[in-house]
Amino acid sequence: MDITDPTFEKAKEHFVFALDHISKERWDDAEKELKKSLNYLPNRVSTIINLCATLIKLKKFREASNLIERARTINPCNAELILNQGLLYAENKRYLEALASYEQAIELKPEYAEAWSNRGVALNDLRRHEEALASYEQAIELKPEYAEAWSNRGVALEYLRRHKEALASYERAIEIKPDCANAYWNKSLDLLRLGDFDQGWQIYEWRWQCDKFSSPSRNFPQPLWLGDASLEGRTILLHSEQGFGDSIQFCRYTRLVKKLGARVVLEVERPLVKLFMTLEGVDEVVEKGAMLPHFDYHCPLMSLPLAFKTTVSNIPRDVPYLCSGKAKREQWTQQISLLRNKRSIGIVWSGSPKHKNDHNRSIRLEDMCKVFSDKFHWFSLQRDIPKEEHLLLGSAGVRDHSTRLRDFSDTAGLISHLDLVITVDTSVGLYPVSKTLC
Repeated sequence: MDITDPTFEKAKEHFVFALDHISKERWDDAEKELKKSLNYLPNRVSTIINLCATLIKLKKFREASNLIERARTINPCNAELILNQGLLYAENKRYLEALASYEQAIELKPEYAEAWSNRGVALNDLRRHEEALASYEQAIELKPEYAEAWSNRGVALEYLRRHKEALASYERAIEIKPDCANAYWNKSLDLLRLGDFDQGWQIYEWRWQCDKFSSPSRNFPQPLWLGDASLEGRTILLHSEQGFGDSIQFCRYTRLVKKLGARVVLEVERPLVKLFMTLEGVDEVVEKGAMLPHFDYHCPLMSLPLAFKTTVSNIPRDVPYLCSGKAKREQWTQQISLLRNKRSIGIVWSGSPKHKNDHNRSIRLEDMCKVFSDKFHWFSLQRDIPKEEHLLLGSAGVRDHSTRLRDFSDTAGLISHLDLVITVDTSVGLYPVSKTLC
């Protein structure tokens, strides 16, 4: 097409606007401009590539997939389109197919640093960490100032227990790109693993700026409290983030907040509400999504260690801080008391499929069945069990109470009668429930 054609000029104008929005991570605006550009030039591959990447950022995966299929009929050997196909596979946890896409993109364009870096991500997801490290290093060799590849390299080094090298890799990423949120967040996790809580909890606040962080930032008009203001006579909203296990782990800080003279309102997901009503220091528990009462300050649960300047030596260790409640415990008493001829063990073999690392923690029920022994009574603590797993539990002699486990207070009531819990999921494994307390 003649570049002086008004149609081309209009397409180019919207495309340039879109690139500006992409550079500033304004994905909704970028999508609008790219679609306007495509209205003028429907088959322009560079516009389609950028729109695919933008749609993936916006989690519009079906639309992105349809667009890639259409584009590949126009240009079947475009490395950027194939890379985007790999990103879609990765979003659906189809890591082998993602890896194949990245390798196809590299075959077409060997100097494609982004494909080498994403290949490393897929290899990490497949637990092939040495290969992942080599892939990241190839990306860096091709593009030395590639901050995301340096950050990803640090993740591979962490998996390989090479923590000092991982920290150096994150620091190089930050040096190149001072606002590289993923590098800060990864660095914070490594510092926390190494026991450097002073730096770790401070840098952990970068989590809100990460593009794949699992919890949205809460933009309340009330100020964020991080320990720097008096709470005497004030009301503070503590709100959950990330997974159920994270909330169960960090709700222990509520009693410390209460000791500062605050009225404490705790907002959590529905399955946690009844269990968290047993927490010391909480004046009101609100289900997430319900109307909130008046409050003066707010704080995410996982920012409380920073607010209280937590170190390894002063982690709150007053346990138990949760209990099932007498009524919930008694619901299970009669049934469990009939089984006292053997010890009772609870099992959880699968966590939330939405968890980023679920493929590395959940195991097949068939594999867990291999450890079952008739020397013990076995109880499933799992909810939402597929039909075929119900049948397998029955044949393995495992007691399935999934229909009675309506929320975590029911689960806690059952656990309070058990001798041992074996679980892949922290939301069950972190129950500090005491029979004497309840």
